[in-house]
Amino acid sequence: MKNNKKMPSVDDIRKEIVFEDILEYMEIYGVVNSEGKYLSYDELKYRLQPGDDLKTAWVATKFSRSCIMKNISIDCKNEKPFTFCVPDSLQAILHEIDMNISRGINNESSMTNDDYKKYFISSLFEESISSAQLEGASTTRKVAKEMLEKERAPLNKSEKMAVNNYYLMTKVKEYSDKELSKEMILELHEIAVEGAVENEAEPGRFRDSEDIFVRDNEDNIVHNPPKHETINQYITQLCEFANNDHDGLGNINFIHPVLKAIILHFMIGYIHPFADGNGRVARALFYWFLLRKGYWIMEYVSISRLIIKAPAKYGKAYLDTENDENDMTYFLYHQADLLNRAILAFYGYVKSKKEERADFIQKIEKSGLAKTLNSRQIEILKKAFHEPGRIFIPKEIGNKYNVSLNSARTDLMKLSDLDLLIEIKGHGKSKEYIAPANLKDKL
Repeated sequence: MKNNKKMPSVDDIRKEIVFEDILEYMEIYGVVNSEGKYLSYDELKYRLQPGDDLKTAWVATKFSRSCIMKNISIDCKNEKPFTFCVPDSLQAILHEIDMNISRGINNESSMTNDDYKKYFISSLFEESISSAQLEGASTTRKVAKEMLEKERAPLNKSEKMAVNNYYLMTKVKEYSDKELSKEMILELHEIAVEGAVENEAEPGRFRDSEDIFVRDNEDNIVHNPPKHETINQYITQLCEFANNDHDGLGNINFIHPVLKAIILHFMIGYIHPFADGNGRVARALFYWFLLRKGYWIMEYVSISRLIIKAPAKYGKAYLDTENDENDMTYFLYHQADLLNRAILAFYGYVKSKKEERADFIQKIEKSGLAKTLNSRQIEILKKAFHEPGRIFIPKEIGNKYNVSLNSARTDLMKLSDLDLLIEIKGHGKSKEYIAPANLKDKL
């Protein structure tokens, strides 16, 4: 990643600038630009007014930001404290996130319990696969999803990483009513990396050396994490930060829950407490905190899928923070926007699936089958319709729709009795069911 240079500090350049010029520039160069963008130094230089001085514009920008800046109460060992601010354009993104979640609650009655169970399981698959790919796993989405759905044993570290991430997301939901602790973080790490590391990292243990660096895609070192002797202190303070109230009730210390979750995500990446698996733990804590704060939709959305599409922007948001005197606002903007887009993607997915389901039900109603099948059987039939030759097994159906093995067998047997699936012998005494190529004609 390029442009890994420290941005000039106000202290370094203010002596070169006339104070009156700074005041004049502050009328133009504020916290954000006219489009609401929180510009870095390199970005600002391409957006100057004709004839304006870059250094003066930067000092004016930094002065404007300092007026609304907040400190994060985590000791940085004589480094610049981590700070952030919440400009109007960031407030607008947070408001849209909250409004979109409210819209989902209002529309909840239009979805059945089976729908929610299905989307929950599906989203766990999506996040576990995407998170594994983000960490470097080579498993394709199709192979990983098939492995998770059928509970096939992983064949290599890439597949093991995807399975681990699935169990990690399940554990995060289970722990959403608990406070954060060092023990919880170590347990999440153990789940994430067990049998799926590329180095000597020990599952559930902090690193004990300084030979861990964060590198870009050109193998340049872009971050030297704090010394390993400081990890316990950092983690203790991070847990205190996570567990303290920042709701603004009874005091003036308010941090929006989405921003607080993003800060937890960032700090794990910065501290880099583990020799491997830091990204997986960081994203897990992001989900954990928002679920803990009542953001139910986090059970259904995947941020890793969007990060994979633009990994350079994710890395840049980290670097801009570190290169601008630990101003975390860059990362807050990036992740808040990512979350909002993930929520909208979820609603788009729900809408398309509902339309697809309605269209398919319309087709089978003409065959007279709709009244004799339950919602799971209709979904199985729909998948069989679109994927001739696909093999269904009871365990897969039980996992996907969160029902017992007996219920899954009953669903498949009924479709077989109706001559809509073909029953074959599986492993041992088990039975499997194939989607016939002529299912369309049968319907």
